[in-house]
Parts: sequence; structure tokens; C-alpha cells
Amino acid sequence: MTLRHMKIFVEVCSEESITKAAENLNMTQPTVSIAIKELEDHYHTQLFERMNRRIYLTEKGQELYQYAQTIVSQFAEAENRISGNNTDYVLRIGCNVSYGATKLTDIMEKYQTEYPDIKYRLQVGNSNQIERMLLHNELDFAIVDNVNISVHFVSKLITQENMSAFCGKKYARIIHAPLSVTDLCSHPLLLRERGSGSRSVIDQVFQLQGLHITPIMESTSTLAIIQAAIHNLGICIMPESLIPASLAEHLIQIEMTENYFMRRYFLIYHKNKYISDKMNHFFHRYLL
Repeated sequence: MTLRHMKIFVEVCSEESITKAAENLNMTQPTVSIAIKELEDHYHTQLFERMNRRIYLTEKGQELYQYAQTIVSQFAEAENRISGNNTDYVLRIGCNVSYGATKLTDIMEKYQTEYPDIKYRLQVGNSNQIERMLLHNELDFAIVDNVNISVHFVSKLITQENMSAFCGKKYARIIHAPLSVTDLCSHPLLLRERGSGSRSVIDQVFQLQGLHITPIMESTSTLAIIQAAIHNLGICIMPESLIPASLAEHLIQIEMTENYFMRRYFLIYHKNKYISDKMNHFFHRYLL
């Protein structure tokens, strides 16, 4: 298969339409259709399902799409680097919310001071969102704490920190510490949304104990969760580093029978990603 086939395939996937892809590529619709058919014949599999005049990627199609995006993007990157047209090179960095709020800003301040001419772009989101962007080659590398890192990525442990349970002062009066994980289940829990790194860590701890939890509050906002705890709505679980100093005095840290919740941060990048000199320098100067 050729790069041309991959470019056509990526465009069809992006537009979810052969007609729109043909228009964008200045090709005829039959030409695009033939290229997709050649791909399916080559891989001996169906890449799209066609229903109600729309096309949908099959499971194999989704898998090829991830590789095709990387191939097309890295070819363009190679063209720019080798031909010397990489003056607009941008280092694209992803980060989960917790690391972005507590550590990444300090790192980037130092990086900008030492290398003011190098452009970069930051994307802060939950771990699942960041991993999807890496798969689509929308980021060069990322820092996440998801405990189930995709097999498509190379991962390297950067650091780790404890997560503790906190509640408001009034709510603390009804708690009989120290608490076990089982004890926590009997209390209203205030947690990050599913898909975030911290939630994945918390869910895994409860699952290993054979326990199921239904939080009374789930939020993408750490600050909203902290405020809910301060107002005695329940117990939150998070690293102490995420609690602003101005709010810490309004919370009580709950003693636990064991240190159950450990958060680990990983540097990850796609296993097929070309590691540029700028990326490699960033890794070893600021992360590893």
C-alpha cells in the first residue's frame, strides 16, 4: 500500500464521507472508492460498514485509522525536518488535569526561560482524552496517571504521590477513624469523573477489594469537589498538592488503616512516534 492510499483513507475517516473526502482531495468519488476497495482487498478485511447512505468504521478500520494517521503525520514531519522547512516546529505536550495543576506549569516556566525560541502547545484534559489525542497524533507526548495505559504507547514512570481522604470539619465529627476501604463505601463520596486518572486509581482500589461504589458527586472540576467536601457533603480522595492553601484549613485529612491510594505519573508517547531531538531533550532535562 502507498502513502496515497493512507492519505485517502485518513480523509474518508475524518469526513465520514467518501463524497466529502473526494472534494477535499480534488479527486473524483470513484477514485476514492477504488482506493478504499484496494485497501480492503490488500488487508483482506472490511474497513467500513455502509448503512443508510453513511459509512462507519469497523473494528479493523479503527485500528488501521490509528496507524494511518501516524504514518501520514510523520511523513509530513519528516518532509519538513529533512528539507529544512521546520521553522514552525511546535512541541505538542499533553497532560492530565492533576499534573497540569501542580507540576507542569513550573516545568514549562523553566523551559520557556531556557529555550525562548522553541514554540510549544499544551493540552490539559483527563487521561482518556489525552490518550485519544496521542493515538490520533494530535500530541507528541503526554503525562498521565491512568493505570491502564494503552498497548499502543511506550510508558515511563516519572513520579508518584499519595492520595488522601478529606472531608469538612462538621462531617469529620461523625467519622470513626481510622477508616478502611470498606468503611469508605458507607460514606458519600465526591470524586472526579470516569476517565480521569485519579478516578481510575480509586476505582481500581475498590475493585481489588471486591467493592462497588456509587459517588454522590462526580465532576471534572477538582475545585468543585473540594468545595463540596468543605460544605460537608461527603468525602473526597485526592493528592494534598491539589488543595489550594487558602482552602486547606477548611478540610480535615481522614486517617486510614492503610495507605491505599497511590498515584503514579507516566510519560507516554506512541510506540511508532519518531522521537525528535527536542522531544528527547525535554524528556531527560525536565521529566526523567
